Amino acid sequence: MKLFLQIFRLAVIVSTASCVVACSDDAKNHVKKAEDRAEQALDEATGAARSERDAYRRQLETRIDALNAKIQTTKQKTEKLSGKAKDDMQARLAKLEEKRDELNKKMGELQDKGSNAWAAAKSGIDKAVDDLESTYEDIKESFE
Repeated sequence: MKLFLQIFRLAVIVSTASCVVACSDDAKNHVKKAEDRAEQALDEATGAARSERDAYRRQLETRIDALNAKIQTTKQKTEKLSGKAKDDMQARLAKLEEKRDELNKKMGELQDKGSNAWAAAKSGIDKAVDDLESTYEDIKESFE
């Protein structure tokens, strides 16, 4: 999308430059209006992409927050265990928290990136969150 927008801008600039040399004032006004409409469309498209990315990020944060709450609850229950069962559960929860921290780090790195970076990373992030949730469910089942 970004490449398309850059090419589009370049085309508008080239057509404007050639028109400035050879066109009448009326034609120049039409070109200026077209440039303005193109710029407005670009701004709207960029805003829509940003809005979509922000909504996706909020959805991920909600899923991760829910998982964090579940982890905390399970950690509290784990404290009531003893011996090997407690050690095993704590180790599994620690691994889960490491995976979660890695995901949070990746999301933080993408925070300032553009829509293309988010789009490219989206499937990997979705898979990582699904994996975290699945791993938690496995831990929860073994706890019960």
